[in-house]
Amino acid sequence: MKSRIDLVVALLAVIVAAWLAVALFVPVPGAPSPSGAVAAAAPGGVKQDWLEGDAAQRERFKDLEGKPAPPLQVDQWTNGDAVTLEALRGKVVLLDFWGTWCAPCLAAVPHVNQLQAKHRDRGFVAIGVCDPEGADTMAKTVKEKNFQYLVARDPQSKTAEAYKIEAMPTYHLIDRAGNLRVLNAKQEKLDEAIAALLAEAPAK
Repeated sequence: MKSRIDLVVALLAVIVAAWLAVALFVPVPGAPSPSGAVAAAAPGGVKQDWLEGDAAQRERFKDLEGKPAPPLQVDQWTNGDAVTLEALRGKVVLLDFWGTWCAPCLAAVPHVNQLQAKHRDRGFVAIGVCDPEGADTMAKTVKEKNFQYLVARDPQSKTAEAYKIEAMPTYHLIDRAGNLRVLNAKQEKLDEAIAALLAEAPAK
């Protein structure tokens, strides 16, 4: 009798083990695959956690992502000579959309200075695109706040319109090929995003 009970217990143990194996390794319909446990990357190798806003908020960028960056329609260059995005092809470019009236923009200047100093020798250029409102004090603000990167005025907001800017500061990154790759980046993720784009092969 005892041997029969032992046999039944053993068979039950085998059945339970087999059931657990199936439950653990066969994916449940609708559940993420094991590979889905890793944070997904947006098209073009851009990590989702680099980006501000949810899918609905980012819908306006759909026609810009991965496309050639619109030309800058700016003037009154400060901290250097005027440049074009075409001339900067082969470099990674940060467009920092800011305003003299924007306290968070001014508070972020030291961080952008650090990024410029850290990555400049690898082919990185930061450009501050100044909102026309209050731009009459742009040169003074650039000096007082110790901007250490190129700054230019967006006189009629045409550049901001082309880049779908709705708030400031906003950060867009252009890759070595001249394409807009990271739109509305989180400030705290800029260093990581810049390093990733700089690691890509130079544009031909």
